This record gives sequence, C-alpha cells and structure tokens, in this order.
Amino acid sequence: MGLNKDIQTAKIGMGFMNSKNGLFVETTFVLFFLSLDFGQNLFAISADGIFLGVTVVAIAVLPYYLPSANNQRFADWIKCRGAIVLPGIFLGTIFNGMVGSVLPEVLRFAPLALALFTGVAACIAMFGGVLRFKYAD
Repeated sequence: MGLNKDIQTAKIGMGFMNSKNGLFVETTFVLFFLSLDFGQNLFAISADGIFLGVTVVAIAVLPYYLPSANNQRFADWIKCRGAIVLPGIFLGTIFNGMVGSVLPEVLRFAPLALALFTGVAACIAMFGGVLRFKYAD
C-alpha cells in the first residue's frame, strides 16, 4: 500500500493531475489556446497552418498514452478532447474576424502567447514536482 501511495504522489508531483474523467489540466489549457491560434489561421493554407494542425492533434491525442490515463477508453478521451478543441477553433475563427476591426491589431498574437505561457507554467509545475525534496522516512 505504501508503494502505491508513493506512485500516486509521484504522478501528482510530476504534473499528471487528472480528474475523475482523466482530463489532464496542463495540456487542456495548452490545447485550448493552440486551437484558438489554429482557428485564426484556419483559412490560410500554409505550412505554418499544417504544422499547427499536427501539433493540435498531437496534444489532443498523445496524453492518452501516459501511464496515468489508462483507466479510460480512447473514444471517451477523444470526445472530451474534441469538446475542448472544437470551441477553441470556432472562437479562434471569430477572434480572427474581430482583430483589426473591433480589437487592436496587437491582440492577434494573444492566443499563441497564452499557449506558450501555459506551456511554460505546466513545465515549471511538472519539474517543480519532480525536483521537490522528499525527506527520508
């Protein structure tokens, strides 16, 4: 029982904070802000848009294969992640139409900046959990 508790503590400390439905908090925010940026560039067919689409799909799918997400079916995982990506793409498309007319032009880079900020914050939380001192019993 002690080993199982240590494994759970390590998972939480390394940033694998998931709720009862297996939703990863860190990648959820990064996924939403990346899908906002993808929605902004949806109609501009370019290499940048293709790479961003591949990145959104990778961040939506790959956390399923982490050891702490093994209690959920893949179809349920994709439904949950799709419920994050699709509104993000829709809002990004709307946001693209508003930038320059209703909103200042400088806000065009806000979704990607927020995605980078949340990614850095997630890395800091994960490395902080890994590097935290653990006292000997």
